[in-house]
Amino acid sequence: MTQRARVLIDMHAVGENLSGNEMYVKNLGKHLFRQAPPDMRFHLAFGHEKDLRHFEAYSGTRRKEDFDYTLLHTNSSLRRLSWSFPRLMSRERFDIAHFQYVLPFFGLGATRFVSVVHDMSFRRFPSHYTRKQHVIHRFIDRSSRRADRILTVSDFSKAEILHFYPFLRESDVTVTHDASDPEVFKKIADPRSRLEALESKIDKKIPDEFVLTVGNLQPRKNLERLLLAFDRVSDRRDDIRLVITGRRAWRYDDILRKMECRSRDRIVFTDYVDEDELVALYNLCRLFVYPSLYEGFGLPVVEAISCGAIALTSRGSSLEEVCPVPDALFDPLRPEIIAEKILDVLDDPDRYRRIQAQQTGLPDRFSWMDTAAKTIEIYRSLIQPAPGRGGPH
Repeated sequence: MTQRARVLIDMHAVGENLSGNEMYVKNLGKHLFRQAPPDMRFHLAFGHEKDLRHFEAYSGTRRKEDFDYTLLHTNSSLRRLSWSFPRLMSRERFDIAHFQYVLPFFGLGATRFVSVVHDMSFRRFPSHYTRKQHVIHRFIDRSSRRADRILTVSDFSKAEILHFYPFLRESDVTVTHDASDPEVFKKIADPRSRLEALESKIDKKIPDEFVLTVGNLQPRKNLERLLLAFDRVSDRRDDIRLVITGRRAWRYDDILRKMECRSRDRIVFTDYVDEDELVALYNLCRLFVYPSLYEGFGLPVVEAISCGAIALTSRGSSLEEVCPVPDALFDPLRPEIIAEKILDVLDDPDRYRRIQAQQTGLPDRFSWMDTAAKTIEIYRSLIQPAPGRGGPH
């Protein structure tokens, strides 16, 4: 290939505290540049200047030198997809364009499109979402028909996509796993020093002995059942506190009310924390519990284990794929079972050590370098594509 292919990547999730979506695009971008494919030139589109600066610091790259860029100057999904990207793509020619979930509404031209669909929770649990979100979900359906290739983050999610989108062939969907970045999520020497600003912000001290859970406040994360479970734990262990970390997402009012009235003096809600603070909490927690009802990958489980924490999580969805340790799994629909699992592990040092030994090394099965390499292969396959699939675009 004599001329470098131009690859556009939508980086708008950087800086929006969108959890898995943000971690995916930051780490993919960082590791794409580390592989430096000589036949490709990347063009990154950010929402704002501060997000571009954040990515440069995170990835060790420089604008213009390592990549071309566009600032979209908007936080509006509608404006971004109906105006900003179509306008950009009408001005410049891109061979590949890589988005998460939803493609631009107009101006596709001859560009080949990659769409990342992390999970199908919006189809599996529609009642967990707002009416406004369901409008966006219809665009995901449409984009999945138009994309030249769909990426997803686990074998479980691939099976779900093929189930809900029968117009796709198995070969239309490729698994490129999420991963924990070992340069960030690791054991550290003095985790408490990273929490001084957080403790000042929330006007509370992070306790010495605590169970940690991480996840944006929304119904799928199953925090209400965890709160019921922790009531039972508190009846037996008055030395253990619960720390809940995550931004307010949607339909969270009931969760906040229950935090206030159940074991109020034993629950610390931090709201959103930055990466350094999250690593410190993973390092300090006595136990990490992730009771989610449905995950496309379950990145916090891998991150917690990478930091030396013992992780307990739900049976079902991708979580058994990420954490295939039977002793660490529980039924997320039964608070009494969640409580029993927490107490069994806290009260039994042998069980604690056994789970720790079984989980050591689990994060090593997933690598951002592997994901970036596989993504580059997909880009190349689309530049010189095989005959198109049968599904409509």
